[in-house]
Amino acid sequence: MAGESKEMDLAGAYSTTAIKSFTATGFTLGTSSGVNTSGATYYFVAFKAGTDLIVGTYPGDGGTQSITGLGFSPNMVIVFSNYASVQPAWRNSAMVASYSNRFGGHAVWSNYINTFEAGGFTVGSNQNVVGTTYHYAAFKGSTALQSGTFAGAAGANKTITTTGMTPQFVMMCVDDGTVSVWPVMKIASMAATSSVIYTATASTTNDIIGFAAGSFTVKNGSAQANSTSDPNYYTAFGAGGSLPIELQDFKVACKNGKAEISWVTTTETNNNYFTVERTEDGNDFETVATVVGAGNSIQSRYYSLTDSSAFSKSVYYRLKQTDYDGKSEYFNLISFDNCHLISGLDVNLYPNPLADEISYQFNLEASAHITIEIFDVLGKSIYSKELDVNKGNHLLKIDLSGISKGMYVFKISDGTAQILKKITKR
Repeated sequence: MAGESKEMDLAGAYSTTAIKSFTATGFTLGTSSGVNTSGATYYFVAFKAGTDLIVGTYPGDGGTQSITGLGFSPNMVIVFSNYASVQPAWRNSAMVASYSNRFGGHAVWSNYINTFEAGGFTVGSNQNVVGTTYHYAAFKGSTALQSGTFAGAAGANKTITTTGMTPQFVMMCVDDGTVSVWPVMKIASMAATSSVIYTATASTTNDIIGFAAGSFTVKNGSAQANSTSDPNYYTAFGAGGSLPIELQDFKVACKNGKAEISWVTTTETNNNYFTVERTEDGNDFETVATVVGAGNSIQSRYYSLTDSSAFSKSVYYRLKQTDYDGKSEYFNLISFDNCHLISGLDVNLYPNPLADEISYQFNLEASAHITIEIFDVLGKSIYSKELDVNKGNHLLKIDLSGISKGMYVFKISDGTAQILKKITKR
């Protein structure tokens, strides 16, 4: 489409003032109040075309027409045109044969998008008018795209499972002939319990009311999302097993003699809070602070705090993220030297990053009992050795061919001083 876009709930002409164009990393808007009113907040979902999403056009021929060449059997298809009398329609793999749904209409209807085949789909006469050019988007099913149907729960909220993914966008409809029952959708960047219909209506908290890891929830009594007398159809697009947050940066810097800890997220899904933890020995972690997360966000979020604790040794910090459902993930382990270089015992490590073996070199002013330990990022010891070492310079090696690729902490201690340094297995 060149300079045009389509209002999903309406039949008729394309808009030339709404979504104007796509760029390499985004899209451009016009002056339409539907997409660009000053002071209003807008929500969007953007898909990348490729192996699992094929976009194209076909010319209407007036009858039943097969659209082929997708390379897969679709899980969901959207079709629209600028024909004066027909609204855009969508169909997913859970709908019965010959039926699809109009974005701006109640119930499901025949002769729009009729069936899915091995390499394409078939449209009926309502989406196949002679002389009209139709645009389509065909999606392949995967862990990150799931369609289904469910029976509503009378008197209770209903949670629908999306195995292996956290929903980012859900669109659904009910096979109900009531004029006031409309298709509904929710995007993860919206307020936690909000969803909307495709017509020009304010958001509601009475339909799709929550996303979580592996599920979404519809509200008790919702005619549009939790019908107990008619089939509920949905398509859920998700993150396909990615982490609940995308962490752009996590760092510790010295500021006024204290540790300033900061991090940046680019997206957050179902994120309840962060916990910053600190360790001096690589084994025992203590909580520095807990910081409330953004819940759901697709904008960059900046967080920071100051650790005013006094300590004389090198320490390590790590970041923990916890979902609303209690699940948690750990992120980077980073070192901090308390705003100055430590004195006394020191160690040189090489090569770092390492392949299968690492050498460690240190010098002792007197004989000592040395402890060598290596920890993974969760603080679990994966190597430990104690040595009685004479005065002088020493060069020793450790075979680490049996450990997985990743980041670890090397610790050396002589009983009075200790050094912790990061090493990486590549």
